[in-house]
Amino acid sequence: MLTLVGAAILFGGWCVCDYILVHSPRYPTGVTDYDYWFISIVPVVIFAVDYLLATRWQLASRIKLSLLATVLAVPVGVVLVAFCGVPFHWSIGGRL
Repeated sequence: MLTLVGAAILFGGWCVCDYILVHSPRYPTGVTDYDYWFISIVPVVIFAVDYLLATRWQLASRIKLSLLATVLAVPVGVVLVAFCGVPFHWSIGGRL
């Protein structure tokens, strides 16, 4: 469950960033300017949310479970972006 929450955070964050970038005046030239920040910040956010949920659900080994869920959520989120994000990108007027 924590992995799915993390994957949803990654996909949702990507969709928000994609929407903002596609509708910015610099599109498509400035698309890769924010990749480093997104790649650096999203796993930290996923870990924090997973840890808070593990604490709320009173799970044992909260840190280990949250770390494992974060590591698994990133590839699952990337698959979501690959299969669902591309149609979203096209639907908001983006191009590849």
